[in-house]
Amino acid sequence: MKFLPLSLLFVAAGVAVAAEVIPNKPYDGPIKCEGSETTSLTISGSPSIQEGTTLLLTAQMTFTLPTEKPAYDDEVRASKLAITADPDGTIQVADGTKSAWVSSGYTVADGGSVMMRAEGKLYSKNKLAFKVTFSPIAAANSAVDPAAVKTVEVVSPASETTLSGFTFTGEGETAALTLGLVDMAILPPPAAEGSTQDPALVEKYIAWANETGSAVADSNLDEATKQNAFAMNAGGKPSLTITAIDPTAGTITVKGSYTDPKTDPEGTSKTPVDLKTINGVLTIASRESLGGAETIQTVNVTTAVSDGKAVVVPLPEGARFVKAAVSVNPPAATADEGNAE
Repeated sequence: MKFLPLSLLFVAAGVAVAAEVIPNKPYDGPIKCEGSETTSLTISGSPSIQEGTTLLLTAQMTFTLPTEKPAYDDEVRASKLAITADPDGTIQVADGTKSAWVSSGYTVADGGSVMMRAEGKLYSKNKLAFKVTFSPIAAANSAVDPAAVKTVEVVSPASETTLSGFTFTGEGETAALTLGLVDMAILPPPAAEGSTQDPALVEKYIAWANETGSAVADSNLDEATKQNAFAMNAGGKPSLTITAIDPTAGTITVKGSYTDPKTDPEGTSKTPVDLKTINGVLTIASRESLGGAETIQTVNVTTAVSDGKAVVVPLPEGARFVKAAVSVNPPAATADEGNAE
């Protein structure tokens, strides 16, 4: 990838430098460029984009505007994603199908900053497609005007899907650089054929892996346990329990918790999980009889009551056997969505 005057170039060719970007970990920046200086970073593991995978690249870019329009040169053609600015401050993104820079419609002042977000996926057997969004830096406790946000869609100039490094040239600064790339064993794509991982879930995974679930993401736990911990937004091995049944009201109460397998291998000390903050979807599976048809109800947890740790779920009429689950890829609902009471 390449950011040009200031430019970022997401490259496929190997770059032999000591500094590296670790997928799903914010880079300890910022990356500063002056004059004709070029800064390069490797991408740890040189990951390759697979079918169904979503790549998520975010960064805050600060530009010193050039005096001449940047060229669409061989270095740009060798990149996976290239971003630059014109002398008037219009941010440009390289498009391999046009072999040219295309305007994002976003204009930045000299010395000004912008938030960049690029969602990437497999475009063809050996090329990537990117949806690149530019938005103003939001002030504390204030929302960004949607009209100020600009998005452009491009295809990578270079072929091949292996990612090995970043190159920064020109004058400016890049901060908060994060490359999100979540293993398919942790975050599978939706069930729909030809779909990719949800970019919003990739972003949630990055936050979880660096905060609540940092110890889990870096542990030797199996992938299924890590996936369940992420879905529950838990800091350890998670569990979901039906703690109460009210036959008269036709409801059940569900609580989530987790244990730390390192300090508590027997799982005797449980930490509550706030089900309103889960990353996955809470579903209730019910049957009227053991061999009967199963009804799947998706639960809206945002209206949970009590202390926020419990959810009271209405059940379909006649249900006698129930099971609760939280998943990043839940089964399709066969009943109207339920609401937490």
